[in-house]
Amino acid sequence: MRKQPRSIAAQFRCIRNAIFCLFVAGVLQLPTISLGETTAELQQFIIAGMRTERQQLKSGAYTANGKFSVKEPGSPAVSGEMSLKGFFDATQDKFRSDSKRPARTMPSADAKDKWNATSRKVVSTPDMSLFYNENFDRLEVHQPGVLELSSMPNTEGYLDVRVLGITSFSHLFKNRTIHDSFSELEKAPASECIDEGEGIYRIVWITGPEDRRFTIWVDTQNGFTPIRLQWQFYKIGSSGEWLDPFEVHEIGWRQSSSEWVPTSYRMNTQIALPSRSKPDKLENGTPATREIHYDLSFNWKSINEPLDDTLFEYESMELPVGTSLVDARSGDRERLGTTGVASGQPTAPEVRTRSPWVWLLVIGNVLFVIAVIAYFVARSRRA
Repeated sequence: MRKQPRSIAAQFRCIRNAIFCLFVAGVLQLPTISLGETTAELQQFIIAGMRTERQQLKSGAYTANGKFSVKEPGSPAVSGEMSLKGFFDATQDKFRSDSKRPARTMPSADAKDKWNATSRKVVSTPDMSLFYNENFDRLEVHQPGVLELSSMPNTEGYLDVRVLGITSFSHLFKNRTIHDSFSELEKAPASECIDEGEGIYRIVWITGPEDRRFTIWVDTQNGFTPIRLQWQFYKIGSSGEWLDPFEVHEIGWRQSSSEWVPTSYRMNTQIALPSRSKPDKLENGTPATREIHYDLSFNWKSINEPLDDTLFEYESMELPVGTSLVDARSGDRERLGTTGVASGQPTAPEVRTRSPWVWLLVIGNVLFVIAVIAYFVARSRRA
C-alpha cells in the first residue's frame, strides 16, 4: 500500500522535535555547575575557567590613567595622577610596563621624605631585563628574571595585566605571571565556594594559622572574570568575627575582539609599617598602617594583534637625554654610554641580543651581490 503523505502540521512537529534535540545535545556539551558538586570541584571548575579565558588574551597594548594616593601616620598624605602604559606578547614571553606616579626621592640633606612624580620603566624578555628609574637617572641591563636591584632600591618589575583580580597588591609590578597566580589558587584548598546568583561565585580561602581570609568573586557568565578580591584578618579574642577588609580590589571588564579585558581597576590596601606590631596582634584591631590607593581606567590600543618587536628594546623606551646605560649582565657594572644627542637617539653601543648567524647571513648576501655585479661588469667589458 502506498504511504499517505504527512500533513504539514506533522512535518512541522518532526522538524521542531529535531531542533529541540539538537539544542539539548549542544547544551549538554557546555561546562556547567551542578548543585551536587563539592567545594573542591567548584574551585577546580571556576579556576580552570578563569585560566582558560585569561590565556586567550595573548598580546595587547594599553594605557591606563587615574589617581594614586598614600597615607601613613607621621607623614603628609600624598596624592597625584598615575599613568601606566603596557605592552605584552605572552607567546614570546615579552612584557613591558611604563608607569608614572608619586614616589619618594632619595633622601638628601635639604629634602627628606620628598615625593615627586617619578617615571619607572621595565622590559622583560627571554634574553634580558631592562630597568629604568627616573630617581637614579639610568637604565640597567640585567639577566632575564631579575626583579630586585640593590643598585636601584624600590625598582619595580613589570605588570602582567591579566593577573588583576587574582593576585594581591604585594605581587603587583613583581613580574607575576598568570601561571604563578593560578597555580597558587589551585594548590590551596578553598574553604567555601558560594553561589551568589546570576553566575557570580565567591571563593574563600583561610590562610596562615587560620587568621586570614582571602576571597575572590568570579563572574562565570561573563568570561570567568574576577570582579573583586579582598583580604581580612580574624579579630583576636572573638568567636567567628572578622575585621573589615584591609585590602580590596575591584575590577571592571568588557568583551572586545571576543576577549575579555579589564577596563577599570580600584585598589585599597593597608600595609603594616616596619618595626610596628603586626596587625593581627593589636587588641583594638586598628594598627598603624600605610594606606595605598589606586583608581585606574584602561584604554586598549590593540588586543591579540602582532606587536612591533622594537617595543621591547631600549631604543623605544623614550629615555631622557643624558640617561646612563649600564650593563650588569656579567655581574660587573659596565657603563655603556648615555643617551645624549639632541634627536634623542642613543649614543651607546648596541645592547640588543642578536644571533651571529643573522650577521653572517647579511654579510653573505652583501658578498653575493658584489660578486654578481662584478661578474656582469667583467662580461660587459669583454663584449
